[in-house]
Amino acid sequence: MGLDMTTGTPDINGDNSNILFYPNPAKSFVQLAGGEKATVVICDLSGTVVYQSVEPVDGFAVGNLPNGIYAVKLRQSDKESIQKLIEKK
Repeated sequence: MGLDMTTGTPDINGDNSNILFYPNPAKSFVQLAGGEKATVVICDLSGTVVYQSVEPVDGFAVGNLPNGIYAVKLRQSDKESIQKLIEKK
């Protein structure tokens, strides 16, 4: 587990933070970098799941989400990453 030098808090991505997505902030669609596929779970700040993929995807629509900050959990067979997503129309 790494340390975020800005806040001094543990980095929740650890060594598996190489599942990346773009753009962020997003308007309508988010693409995983490098053509990778992962299962996706998006939660709002209250912890409510607002999107969950059934199988691995290489991108996901976010246009139906209200503006705000979300936690995105990306999972592949050997790695997992939790990152912040900003939805901004």
